[in-house]
Amino acid sequence: MTDSSGATKNRTPLPVSLWIGLAAAAVVIIGLVLWSQSGGGKVEVPDVVGSDQTAATQSLQSVGLALGAVSLEATDAAAGTVLAQDPAGGVKAEKGASVALTISEGPARVEVPELIGLTQSEAEKALSDAGLESTNTVEYDTLVESGSVIDQLPAAGEKVSPGSTVGLLLSIGKRPSTTIKVPNVTRKTQRQAQTTLREAGLAAYIVMANDSRVPSGLVAHQAPAANEKVEPSTMVLITISTGPAPAAAVAVPDVVGSQQAAALTKLEAQGLKARAIEMYSAKPKGQVVEQEPVAGVKVASGSTVGLLVSAGPAPDKPPANPPTYPDPPPGEDDPPLYPDLDTVEVPKAVGRAAEDAIGILLDAGLQPIAIPTPNDTYEEGVVFEQVPDAGEVVYKGYSVMLLVSSGPAESEPAEPDATP
Repeated sequence: MTDSSGATKNRTPLPVSLWIGLAAAAVVIIGLVLWSQSGGGKVEVPDVVGSDQTAATQSLQSVGLALGAVSLEATDAAAGTVLAQDPAGGVKAEKGASVALTISEGPARVEVPELIGLTQSEAEKALSDAGLESTNTVEYDTLVESGSVIDQLPAAGEKVSPGSTVGLLLSIGKRPSTTIKVPNVTRKTQRQAQTTLREAGLAAYIVMANDSRVPSGLVAHQAPAANEKVEPSTMVLITISTGPAPAAAVAVPDVVGSQQAAALTKLEAQGLKARAIEMYSAKPKGQVVEQEPVAGVKVASGSTVGLLVSAGPAPDKPPANPPTYPDPPPGEDDPPLYPDLDTVEVPKAVGRAAEDAIGILLDAGLQPIAIPTPNDTYEEGVVFEQVPDAGEVVYKGYSVMLLVSSGPAESEPAEPDATP
């Protein structure tokens, strides 16, 4: 542009920094407009109700949200299922916000009451009042009054499914010092036979074998025979019938009177197995005193024959209940727990298949009592708890209670929501 004299008038240009500032402001303004149009820094909360907790957490994290407080509620829904959420699905929430979840812990659990020291009727009433079942076995005990609970499984305070079975170990008082007449347990079920023998002060050693004369599941034969007089805690071999033998059956050889090694050789030659347990006897040490099934019975090849093998004469002092000792002085070894009894360390049954655990306990001279119980952690048929614990020292013939998983606890389907 020129003035009236024709000279050009100079104009000062704007600074570069000002141009940069104006451009940055424009970018911010455009960003704010777009941010306001899109709802700002918020995201839509996914609906995770009905999902399991792991899937729900992944869904929340995928949109930039975090898992908040988790509360548990007992319901019929499967354990781990999301029952409710806050904020609810579909609403907008700031990125990074937390979403609280309510998770199902499955059906309500029942706390096992303290039963030790109660009488049998008191314990059974306490379990009934708690919605639980009971099963029991008996044991001699000097310190616990006859008819009262010595031990229980599961322990007091544990939480179990409603209707679960709790095992009771009941005292039958002091061990008798005289000989015992063996009761007749033939044609009884295994549980009935075990209970009858233990109430008489004897122990049962179970073998399974074919028998065409006795229905499957009932005692086909016993040794020593009914009405024989034996020492307290004598092991009685009982054969549980598995029904008629197959066509290709083998006859059980007579091994009574043989030495254990010779008996095993004779049985193996017939394609049979053997499981031996020792007992005090006037017979020479190592000699087979009794066998089940008896000689001549026809069984399937591969069947197991139970042997009672002499451990020699009993100690001069008859078996007695374990005495009570004062605490030993510091630094000294504990006194023997059962100085007058043949003792054994309880083997570990937890984690084993029930059949294997029962076999190991029988081989140790102990009396297994298996109690099927629902369990969500262990596979069906596996022992998940035992009393006494592995490593405890008890006398031979002592009862060991086993909780055996019967698979996950069944829960009834939740009723449909009636809310419109």
